[in-house]
Amino acid sequence: MISTLHRDRSGTHGPILTAVTTSGQDAISPCPFPNLAVGHQNTFAAFALMPLFQVFVFLQFLDALTTVGVLQQGGYEANPIVNKLMALGLFKGLILAKLLVVAIGTAVLWHRRHRVLFMANVAYAGIICWNLIALSAAG
Repeated sequence: MISTLHRDRSGTHGPILTAVTTSGQDAISPCPFPNLAVGHQNTFAAFALMPLFQVFVFLQFLDALTTVGVLQQGGYEANPIVNKLMALGLFKGLILAKLLVVAIGTAVLWHRRHRVLFMANVAYAGIICWNLIALSAAG
């Protein structure tokens, strides 16, 4: 049995999602109180951005790894905010900085700003490439 989701925008409370099976019958009845849903009116739209967010989190992990490598090879942190946080210690400051960035990324995801998240992914991919070039030049 194949089911698909359909939007009904004729409701007075915003979009209502129903699952329709191949037989044409509603498998899931519409939510009688759509405004009581947690988060967005359309929670499925936020989940559609999850792969983009997962790449963002993975890029943060790679950035932290390559940054530690560059710092151990004698390099320096070019970001002044992260540099100040590293006064707490190399790993503590870097972990705190990455937690803050992931929190900001979560807020961006929550507001469904997928272009901002995509551009952040492109920027962090560039930073990781730069760190890898610095690591290969160092040794």
